[in-house]
Amino acid sequence: MLSWFGPGAARANLRAPIMVPKPPSSALLPAGDKLAVAREELRLTCGPELCRVEATYHLDVSAALEVELEFVLPTPSPITVLVGGAPTPSQAVKAALPVPAGAEPERGPGPPWGDTYRARFRVSLAQGAAVLKVSYDQPLSAYETDYGYFKDGRFVHHLDYELWPLKEWRRLPGFRIDLTVSLPREPPGAWARTFGDPFAFRCVGDDRPGKDAQGGYLPGRRVFLPEPAQQGGLLVLRARLDRAGDFTDGLTCFFADSDLLPELPGGD
Repeated sequence: MLSWFGPGAARANLRAPIMVPKPPSSALLPAGDKLAVAREELRLTCGPELCRVEATYHLDVSAALEVELEFVLPTPSPITVLVGGAPTPSQAVKAALPVPAGAEPERGPGPPWGDTYRARFRVSLAQGAAVLKVSYDQPLSAYETDYGYFKDGRFVHHLDYELWPLKEWRRLPGFRIDLTVSLPREPPGAWARTFGDPFAFRCVGDDRPGKDAQGGYLPGRRVFLPEPAQQGGLLVLRARLDRAGDFTDGLTCFFADSDLLPELPGGD
């Protein structure tokens, strides 16, 4: 009987953490040489279970054209597409792969995502500058941590967004992504700031492992974006991602009690 209570039995009986994976969504996939992108405004308005994604692309059109565009998202929920402020019909189509075969750079094996969807829409664009805005809701992934026999676990929620398709576009000089992430949160009191771990978020960029032009191995890297700041009843992050090094293949934002968030370099 004593052995039944031993540490080996306790470890064997410990349940697995709860995982709730959701596929990432992506930036607009490239669509030919007649279109160039000058900048993107990416706004993520987040809550407990999902983020409202609003991606606004400022395009340069070298000649008038009609083109079919598409992007990837993890849900068939309705999307809104505006060109110059006018709505455009769009259709979400179930897809076996999140991107066309061969279009994704080699970044190593990915997690076992569920179904992904391609949203396709046809637009007519006049020569010159054009503004295209795509909006949709993206559910958050979650994983359980800090759990055990005698206490409930806590969850880290996260949103994954693929930026690498923008690297496949023809980009104008000075290209940048203006990123805004916001989360409703009342300012924590002095006690919570000193002795507690207020709910917060942190966003990081990632370049996955890959190969250079000569076939050599390129290690992955992680870029930490600025910490968010309290603005009234919102916690807000603003960052500019450009060619200088913080425009990465992917973006992930983690939402959790602050002690569960990824540590900044040099942190304790």
